[in-house]
Amino acid sequence: MTDSMEYLNFEQALDRLREIVSLVSKKEYGLEDSIDLLEEGVHLANVCTENIDKTQWLKSAEGDDEIGQSEVS
Repeated sequence: MTDSMEYLNFEQALDRLREIVSLVSKKEYGLEDSIDLLEEGVHLANVCTENIDKTQWLKSAEGDDEIGQSEVS
């Protein structure tokens, strides 16, 4: 797991999560490798959640701006 995961967008993180699910479901990995993939998956899920939260916050902030502008007009 690298710091570069912090810079993944939602789609990139989700694609990697899907890849991890596919890899683990094949049951070709040992326990240690599976744990590493699980840790990466948890981190990627957090990245996805942060991206969703940020998007919702930005949409909310844009909505507040629109309300404020219409009140001024």
